[in-house]
Amino acid sequence: MLIRILFITISLFSDVYASSLKVYTIGNSLTGDTIPGKYASGWHICGGHNLKKIHNNPDCSKNNKLTWKEALTEKKYNIITVQPYYGTRLSEDIEVISDWVKLQSSAIFVIHSGWPAVNKVHSSYIKGNIFRMNHSPFYFSKLVNKLKFKFPEIEFRINPAFIALELIHNDIQNKQSPFKSLVELYRDNLHMNNVGKYLMHNLTLHTLQLPKAPKMFSKIPKHTKNYLDSIIIRASIESDKIFIKP
Repeated sequence: MLIRILFITISLFSDVYASSLKVYTIGNSLTGDTIPGKYASGWHICGGHNLKKIHNNPDCSKNNKLTWKEALTEKKYNIITVQPYYGTRLSEDIEVISDWVKLQSSAIFVIHSGWPAVNKVHSSYIKGNIFRMNHSPFYFSKLVNKLKFKFPEIEFRINPAFIALELIHNDIQNKQSPFKSLVELYRDNLHMNNVGKYLMHNLTLHTLQLPKAPKMFSKIPKHTKNYLDSIIIRASIESDKIFIKP
């Protein structure tokens, strides 16, 4: 009985925390696949755009009430999530994110890594560089650590989506995954299907320190969800090794 009361109390606390949290998210369709409508107060999503293009074109998004410029200058948020994408240099991503940090200096900033095309998950992970945006630990560790050095008073987190897919790739190679191919998580060459969205949505919630969405994705088998839940934990642990520097 005591355990049940404790569980209910924790659940109620989580619900209250989630409802009071103000999140604003900026990115493209890879941010859209995390289903921001279920966790964010607002979002600025421009298909195919990187952060520099979004920054330079604040009116590019037509699907939200407030553009990033209106939202970040007129309101205050607890968490801002930003998603780099191809076509920018490291210095450009740092410059754009720094501008947004200055507008929301009391917020936590989450770097949503996004992910590569299905046939490039592993090659991007092991062959990336620190100079131009790519889905590798080399680029994202450099990006996050430079931002931490520049703004030591700001909490930066990483949403390690590309790491999660690399872990699944390795499990598939070792015959330790319920999937036979990463294709089973994608709806096309780049975007997630319903199973992939389960992973990316709940990975985002985990990064934001919010509870899982228990009522969503009811058609996905329980054993598949359990496996993906374990990937979320493993990806978070792996990202801590890579990104958290003493």
